[in-house]
Amino acid sequence: MKQRIGLFAFSLFLISCSPIRYNTYYEGGHDPLYDIGKAKTIGFMPTCWTEKAKANGYDELVEKQMFVYARNELQKRGFIVNFIPREYIEQDTYDEKNFYVKTEYGKMPDLTLMLFYWQGPAEKVQVPGQAIGTINWGKSGGGGYYGGTQGYEVQTYFLVLCYTLWSGSPKYMNKVWEGTIKKGSPKPDLFEQASSMAADIFYKKFDK
Repeated sequence: MKQRIGLFAFSLFLISCSPIRYNTYYEGGHDPLYDIGKAKTIGFMPTCWTEKAKANGYDELVEKQMFVYARNELQKRGFIVNFIPREYIEQDTYDEKNFYVKTEYGKMPDLTLMLFYWQGPAEKVQVPGQAIGTINWGKSGGGGYYGGTQGYEVQTYFLVLCYTLWSGSPKYMNKVWEGTIKKGSPKPDLFEQASSMAADIFYKKFDK
């Protein structure tokens, strides 16, 4: 006798209501010995032109958009924020992590802003599932139930956005504030989430 198995949509229900939880973490804070309330001007130092940034896949347009999100938040808090053109920025020959603002830039900002962003695959998560149904559904004399377990694998991702403020012109080597957000995501969509992520950073980690 040909069997017909009618499977209820429990497995689909479990997939759409996945038990995977995507957490968000915040890090950073102020230097307690620095009065950030005295700072008025902030200059953004882009790093997309550096070899390290290029190797990490930095994109100039994406970096500028991330800067705009931070500028919007800082302007809400009373700062004057400007973009420092590449020709006025110098990378330390001996330490590629340090950047200087050339003196010909003119009036040095009180603080400089740098940003870091990254997205990539995290762990693959095995999610359990379940399916049940009836055997010989709709046939007289037939009946019985089918039950089984099934699972599926989900690739998860991490999205990271970090802003740092430095003091001490022209070298700006004193870190006075940093805000970082690390967020789990079902897909690598940092660019789509960056605006809200930036707002969250300043809401959670910037007191001024």
